[in-house]
Amino acid sequence: MILGNPKNITPSKDVKKIKSDQTIKNPLAASNWARVYRVLKPFLRPFGDSGEGRLDFYHRSLSKAVRAKYFKQDSWKNIWWHTVLAKYFETIENMDRQSEEYPYHLTKCDDKEKLREYLKQWRVFHHFYHPEFSGELLAFWRTVGDKSELFDCYTESLENMNNNPNVDKEEISLHYEKVARVVMQSGDVDRCFNLLQSALALEDELGAKPMRMMQLYNVAATMHNERLTLHDFITKAMMPDLKECISFRRKAIRISEQLTERSEKYKYERAFSLMKLAFNLKTWFVLKGDNNLSAQEGFDLGVESLKEAKELYEELGDKGHVAECMMNEGLLLGEVDQEGALEIYRKAEVICIQTYGEVSVLSSRMFTNIAILLEEMNNYDEAYTYFKNGLSSKIQVFGDDHPQTGRLKRVLQEPAYQRLARQEQQQNQQR
Repeated sequence: MILGNPKNITPSKDVKKIKSDQTIKNPLAASNWARVYRVLKPFLRPFGDSGEGRLDFYHRSLSKAVRAKYFKQDSWKNIWWHTVLAKYFETIENMDRQSEEYPYHLTKCDDKEKLREYLKQWRVFHHFYHPEFSGELLAFWRTVGDKSELFDCYTESLENMNNNPNVDKEEISLHYEKVARVVMQSGDVDRCFNLLQSALALEDELGAKPMRMMQLYNVAATMHNERLTLHDFITKAMMPDLKECISFRRKAIRISEQLTERSEKYKYERAFSLMKLAFNLKTWFVLKGDNNLSAQEGFDLGVESLKEAKELYEELGDKGHVAECMMNEGLLLGEVDQEGALEIYRKAEVICIQTYGEVSVLSSRMFTNIAILLEEMNNYDEAYTYFKNGLSSKIQVFGDDHPQTGRLKRVLQEPAYQRLARQEQQQNQQR
């Protein structure tokens, strides 16, 4: 607000001047700001743990009143302020502050071109990147366009990097791996494989270091697992991808057994391999295994793998992955003891929500798996609630058009759940 007209802290009423007004020629003098701040300080609270973020009022009523006057949704004033703030944060060097504010204001301004150019920068990519799920990065890309645009943008940058003789192959391989993960996370489960192949080829040239190969085998397994999630039901058609998935996990685990280093990074990679292997062995058990690994052998291996994975995560103090291990325990146990599995699920759900909240990758999976078990136990009323919670979480985490979101939408279109939806609607109308 301080950047506006000193007389009434509002922009020009001429909507056409929004673009030209975005550059503030005469920002408020430091001495004037100091006077304003001294008066307002008793009513303000800093945003963020550092205390250096944006300011807000302690009293919510004051904050709401200011927002109502100056930030009415979809108003030209609202767009003007977001444009001004975007212009300011564009030049901020502190990456934490810039990433927190700049893409947000570009989204509010609907400036897709600038947002696209910002997201394609490697420093921005690495800031938002997460090996398991890059939620913020993907959410901003959904504002820009579809997953094809994300793929095209980063593959172009990878080609430029590949053609640059000053960039070493280790760095190029890491970038191929990370982009492959993000493309996979976006739901593009076909084109991510080509990117991973490039990373594997580069690592072969570099001598196939054990830790790197362990990581890449886990990525390959996860990609095959993403293909498995495209199936609405467990069928024999899943076998080709399931075999590849289990094979890559076991390769990663075998490498981990040869490593003498026992750092936190090692423990995490081994625990991750074991935990994800157990998840796939549940499907292997349902599909009756094969001549190389029987269903019972797969079940026993899954239980054994989860035991070690859980111990490693507890040692690392990683409650979120402990909850995921417990969820996978429930998946396996559900094939032989549904009541016991439901009890484990309930405990895992509590830890999961305490750690991540109700909107997260694991929460969405937790809700879905509990719903499936409740459905198998013929408890359709509670299953319906969990499927709804799972869909709500998936939409917020993955987006409306992600394959995992589509799968739950199809489940809730089944006759039993449509009937419950109509009953719920009638009850709401009667209240």
